Amino acid sequence: ALIACLGLVAWFVIIGNDIGLKKKTSQDNTTDDSPVHEHAYLQLGCPRELSMVIVLTVGVGVVQWGFIGIVGNIGARMTDPEGCYGTQGPGVYHFALTLNRVLVPLGSVLSSFGECPKYLFYVLVTLQVTLGTLVCSAVAGVHQHLWATPVGQLVYVLCFGFIGGLESYLLTMAFRYTSDENFFSKEQRRGASNLLSLLSAVVLSLASICVGRLVENGTIRCSE
Repeated sequence: ALIACLGLVAWFVIIGNDIGLKKKTSQDNTTDDSPVHEHAYLQLGCPRELSMVIVLTVGVGVVQWGFIGIVGNIGARMTDPEGCYGTQGPGVYHFALTLNRVLVPLGSVLSSFGECPKYLFYVLVTLQVTLGTLVCSAVAGVHQHLWATPVGQLVYVLCFGFIGGLESYLLTMAFRYTSDENFFSKEQRRGASNLLSLLSAVVLSLASICVGRLVENGTIRCSE
């Protein structure tokens, strides 16, 4: 929760002071070709065609970073047939977290090979949320006797890992949609990109704070 709070504060400091939001332009109709710096404000906006994409992208980010990234260790311990403090749970979490972190950059790389059709984008969002729901069911102890088997542990590792890969792929693809020069003006592209960045930072930080607080006070915990 503390890290999320610091991230949220840092984002508002960046916005309030326009850090990194200066653009370089050239003077027009002058004999002097020396560049000048023009103060740029944070432009926010969202074309109607991108509204659902932005909302869903923020949602899959919450699933990855605002929830399973915090409670993943609890879910892994719930798959341990020996109980919350058994020897298998830490190993399950180690493999799950490793796969997740490997697939996060890989998802971004895959998105660079071509634009994903919108219908497939929505299918992948549904898949990622479904995998997140499965992880949530493990955390909640739903059908724990099934999770506490070798097959259940393997399913947990795969679900946890692919949630990260799908999130990074979808996030990068959403930014590709916002930069489409064929359908959106320069102002629309800039506004949509800024809005996606802002919502991702703020909503994910708030979700992390809330979930972290629930873990801290024991509301979300491993129970046998």
